[in-house]
Amino acid sequence: MRHVNNSRCSKESALVLIFISFALMQCTWHWLLTLGGPLSTRLLQLYLRYQPGTHRTVAGCFDLFIPTVLLALIIGFLGWNWSMAKLAICIIFANILLVALLPAYVLCLRGADVWWWKGTSLQLAEFMFSRLVSTFAILCFFVLEGYAVGRYMYTGEVFAKGMPSDRMSVTSDK
Repeated sequence: MRHVNNSRCSKESALVLIFISFALMQCTWHWLLTLGGPLSTRLLQLYLRYQPGTHRTVAGCFDLFIPTVLLALIIGFLGWNWSMAKLAICIIFANILLVALLPAYVLCLRGADVWWWKGTSLQLAEFMFSRLVSTFAILCFFVLEGYAVGRYMYTGEVFAKGMPSDRMSVTSDK
């Protein structure tokens, strides 16, 4: 009987579980903000703080930036030996997942004064589109970083310019 290597399948399964875990952790975090205790009330006030002049927010960091960076590093690290097409599909899926969770956060906050979820349908569409573009850019950059780390850890190979194809690689001088 021939042994079948399921390592690629297990990486993909792990990635699906990681996507689901991220979504559940994010929704749980937003639900915990609404429990009404002194700590959750203070955290909710900090989370919803908005500085109109600079457009800096705590919510943007916790909702998109940190999860995007972590998810991208994981995708790149797990996919160090995947084809570019498979990595691209993972990036697109992660991008849609992270931005699609934004309305879920509003539901989890149960009517709290969510400043970014106001306005006309066109303003909401512009907001969502801008988040798709910025999250995509962050994902692409950090997937490359995770890819480089994974490639180096598993093969000892490094690359200087872009992502090498499966036929080209530059090895490090040891």
